[in-house]
Amino acid sequence: MTQDTTPKPIHHKMAFLQGSTFTSVSLADATFTDSHLMGAKVHDVNASGIIFDDVNLSMADIGNVNMSLVKIKNANMTGLTVKDANMTGVELEQVNLTGAKIADADMTGMTINGILVSDLLAKWAAE
Repeated sequence: MTQDTTPKPIHHKMAFLQGSTFTSVSLADATFTDSHLMGAKVHDVNASGIIFDDVNLSMADIGNVNMSLVKIKNANMTGLTVKDANMTGVELEQVNLTGAKIADADMTGMTINGILVSDLLAKWAAE
């Protein structure tokens, strides 16, 4: 017997689904509006092309994530911690880096306002 794979949209409004589990479910093109996902867990999920707009991700724990080509705009990242991340080619524009700390980083070719960071550090070390 073959399984019917015809999409069957479910529309919930004002539904409380706390503790629900979705396994091997396609939620492609699903929309969540004015929804609470606090404490939700997302594991082994293809979320390519997902759009977050006006979303509170404070206290989120994000690991083992491919964020290549991700665009982040108008984001409050106060207290953000990034560890073991490949940020090759990352571009930061119009950002507030007050109190930012970079340690144990390969900054080969990295520039700030067009000036190589290696040159800035060499000049600083020479003074």
